[in-house]
Amino acid sequence: MASVLPRIMRTTAALLVCAVALAAPAGAAVLTTSLSSAAVAVGQQFSLDVMVGDLGPAQALAAFDLDLVFDPALVAPVSAEFGHHLGEVDADQLTHALFGAGRADFAAVSLLDDAALIGLQPGVFPLARLVFTALAPGAVSIDFDLLTAPGLLLSDGFGEAIAVSAVHGAVVDIGTANSVPEPSTLALLMLGAILAPGRRPSSRGRRAAL
Repeated sequence: MASVLPRIMRTTAALLVCAVALAAPAGAAVLTTSLSSAAVAVGQQFSLDVMVGDLGPAQALAAFDLDLVFDPALVAPVSAEFGHHLGEVDADQLTHALFGAGRADFAAVSLLDDAALIGLQPGVFPLARLVFTALAPGAVSIDFDLLTAPGLLLSDGFGEAIAVSAVHGAVVDIGTANSVPEPSTLALLMLGAILAPGRRPSSRGRRAAL
């Protein structure tokens, strides 16, 4: 009996491991962002690429609906440009972008089948590029909205949801516009640089005369 018990425990542990593996989603995507610049000045524009990766084996992304949230006092969205990994925009891919105060909603649906999409989609690829304008100094976080419906919506060609295991937003540091010296200040600096060498020879001349 004592020799049978360890074997039963090992078998039970193996069954539990199998159950956990079967319960895990077939693919758990990761959403990330990539900034054109993490530090800008007020009035400048910057872009943010939204990327997806870690799809499951033989899994294709056929549709998405995502929202980004941010402080509307610091940045404002300007435009959205969609990638080609769901097909050509307006031909194989229908897109939508809606901007509001503190929110950017963007979505796309592919008309291609999974076989075609798998051929278009590498391990990590961009979904869209959003352009923002910096409005005021400060550090602004641009994050995925996880609370407002539909939240993070990714699906395959059969309409089955693709789980998301992690999201990574972005932080942009906005500084004041670079100050340019007034013309009068520049003139004074140049005048000082010109006169300074002229004073030294004259003093040496006076010492020689003494």
